[in-house]
Amino acid sequence: MDESDRRKIKENIDALVDVLDYASLLPLLQMKRIFTRSMIEAFDGHQHLEHRKFAMLCDLCKRGPNAFEDFIDCLQMTEQTEAIRLLKPEALTPENMQRRCSLFPVRRGMIIYPSCSPFLNDDQNPDRYYKMTSNPRGYALIVNIRSFAYVNIERIGSEMDVKRLARVFRRLHYDVVVKDNDPKSDELVEFFNDYSKREELNQHDSIVVVIMTHGGSYGSCDFIYAADDVPIEVDECIIQKFNAANCPQLSNKPKLFFIESCRGGDFFLFFWYPLSFAITDRDDKGVPVSDINRNIQDMQINCTLSETCAFPPQNGTQRMRNDPTYGDILISNATVFGYRAYLNTCHGSWFMQALAFCLWHHAHDKHIEEILCCVQNKVRDLQTEDEFVQCTSYSNQGFYKKFYFNPGYFA
Repeated sequence: MDESDRRKIKENIDALVDVLDYASLLPLLQMKRIFTRSMIEAFDGHQHLEHRKFAMLCDLCKRGPNAFEDFIDCLQMTEQTEAIRLLKPEALTPENMQRRCSLFPVRRGMIIYPSCSPFLNDDQNPDRYYKMTSNPRGYALIVNIRSFAYVNIERIGSEMDVKRLARVFRRLHYDVVVKDNDPKSDELVEFFNDYSKREELNQHDSIVVVIMTHGGSYGSCDFIYAADDVPIEVDECIIQKFNAANCPQLSNKPKLFFIESCRGGDFFLFFWYPLSFAITDRDDKGVPVSDINRNIQDMQINCTLSETCAFPPQNGTQRMRNDPTYGDILISNATVFGYRAYLNTCHGSWFMQALAFCLWHHAHDKHIEEILCCVQNKVRDLQTEDEFVQCTSYSNQGFYKKFYFNPGYFA
């Protein structure tokens, strides 16, 4: 680190301890490789939060040549303006604030807001790219279920994911709607019904749906749990609410779904080689298989949802679709079918942390599938104390064009 930057930290260390949001910074500092897992554990070993912040700032002064600028980037991402003002007030000038609102360059000094148009300049053929110029781009519906009626596994830490993703999608010009009041099954289904019928979707170029809860799989289908522990089939009850038949306002427009939940009870066990960067986490243990089977059986008898949201027969299979009605849909899952997803009780889920990070840094220069590859690379660097790892996945239903968020670019 440059000596002048080191001096700024040391001279302002007491004030920084007062204003820093330590919890929101840590996952970003880990992903940027400023600190290793053992360093983070050493900080957290201090009893008082102020001592943790102080230890982190002292060690920051000893990091590499890019540590200071990377730290400023993390402060910008978490909107810690008081800390930025102490360390680099010029980053808060109108020009730099405009650049921040246009979604954060990877190369310092790049002006982002005019750089979003060239994605279409190399080929004006609309068959290759989804149009993304409306303001707002569309709705970003963020659903988080933390507490459940009977399943005694609270999703502690998931509120960090909500805060982080809401901030990112607002920067990407989405109209963000957060539903984090632990909705029951009928309320959750009605929520998606309501937004799939809204007239303003005609003026939107896309929609984003983020779901964070417990879940599992049954037959060949994914389901999630509502707060009343009723399982809801993801495809029929949520995703297809927005297809061209049920939501013609979004016909031929991209529909992105990001789902953080377990998809079964299996584990990926890491056994290839020791990771040079690993984070000790508690996992989102989902629901024991016996409880899943019991709830599904109860649902088949007592479910009050509409028939379109009922579970398929035990030997049911998802029907194959070759119909434009079901096109322009991309589904990104925290894990592969049949396996668990992991949640850090302090910082949020692995998948959503990585998604927010990669969107923040690459929404201006990568299309969505490249961003999801970035997400997978971040998640694969993590493992639990028991050496379990996680593999993200995504699939599409007729998602046949390249999708760029185009932050800062409007027609």
